[in-house]
Amino acid sequence: MGGKISPEICAYCKGVKRLCGARVCPILLKFDYLKKDIFVTKSTNLQAITPPDFLVGEFSYPNVNLGPISNPNVEDEDEILLERLIQRGQYDLIDILKIRLNFLYSYNKVNVNIARKPTYPPEPIKELAISIKPLETELELLKYPKPRISLDADIPPIGLRAPLRKLEVVDNAYAPRKLEEAIYEDEKSSILLFELYSHGISNYHLMRLLSLGLLGKKNNKKLVPTRWAITATDSVLGNWFLKNIKRSPSFSKSAVYYHSHLGNEYYIWIIPSDYWAFEMFEIWMPMSVWVRRPGKPVLIHVYESYNGKPNKMDGGYYAIRFSVLEALQRWRRKGKVIAFRIINPEYFAGVGSWQIREGVRIALTKKPLLHGDFNEIRSQIFGLIREKTGLDLEGKSRVIKMVKEVKLLDFIDSYS
Repeated sequence: MGGKISPEICAYCKGVKRLCGARVCPILLKFDYLKKDIFVTKSTNLQAITPPDFLVGEFSYPNVNLGPISNPNVEDEDEILLERLIQRGQYDLIDILKIRLNFLYSYNKVNVNIARKPTYPPEPIKELAISIKPLETELELLKYPKPRISLDADIPPIGLRAPLRKLEVVDNAYAPRKLEEAIYEDEKSSILLFELYSHGISNYHLMRLLSLGLLGKKNNKKLVPTRWAITATDSVLGNWFLKNIKRSPSFSKSAVYYHSHLGNEYYIWIIPSDYWAFEMFEIWMPMSVWVRRPGKPVLIHVYESYNGKPNKMDGGYYAIRFSVLEALQRWRRKGKVIAFRIINPEYFAGVGSWQIREGVRIALTKKPLLHGDFNEIRSQIFGLIREKTGLDLEGKSRVIKMVKEVKLLDFIDSYS
């Protein structure tokens, strides 16, 4: 594709879909300067802590790269689990990049249908997959690790890669019995996801199990590229929450919840209603990671009504939706929700959708930023967004249109 690339294309693509036609994302190429922060070892035999985490690639599907993500240079387990970094609130984007870019992805090429073989998973993969704590591993690599920076809208950053010859787990895995049993059950993966989440297994752990092909009907099991597994887990669990809250009472007042971290601002507006609807306005400000030039903000607008089916696929949308529905189920309330995500220039490098999920979760544990009458909050929140971004979004909102239509019908009914 010749000429300048549209910022709208970049913000929607986020370096993944290659919508501009480039073989390698030109924006991501600019991050090579971060290689100076990567510790490169000249050894093919390493001891490392695995989060535990795995990455299943998507390129050349159905023959994909599969392997653990580990760190040979970290002693603090909390520096491995990203959600703990955010919960501490002590780390900025540079800190997280420095930690994550020293993570090693060691891999083999496999066919996704390997998950159907009776010899799968090998014991080391099984131990790392089911463990709820990081484990010490011994890695034998085919080549020296090479720095290759991978920044992504969905997957946490990785800085080192090498083909894997052999993997051994030194520690003993610790996993609840329910989790160990689940990987041998001949049951739909969606049902197992519900059951394991209900038993306290984190959504991040469930993403890993689904990606590694450890859940589902025995004859249908296959590896799922990590990016797909992340969105699938958000979607399946979100739909389960939605089903659970549809008979719950509505909220009595409107409320807006807010949290800001890593250059991202989240405003979650909950509107009293007997019917679910959800809408996301994702606003990429000039000079943020996917809009690398001055000018106007780029807007991504996704919405769904009562049927729970969004008008387009978007990983960030599903991450926000998951955390919103998780909170509504916890509160046993339902309503309509508008989510605003503002991405500022401070967010200069993508670190994955986990920060979206955790940002919304934190927002919904705080006291409301705004609370009270719907019309007052409508004026305040759209005014606030307009002041921060220059965008007037009220006329674009499908949820506001729905609310107005309901109020008009109520008015007509009162005179009929």
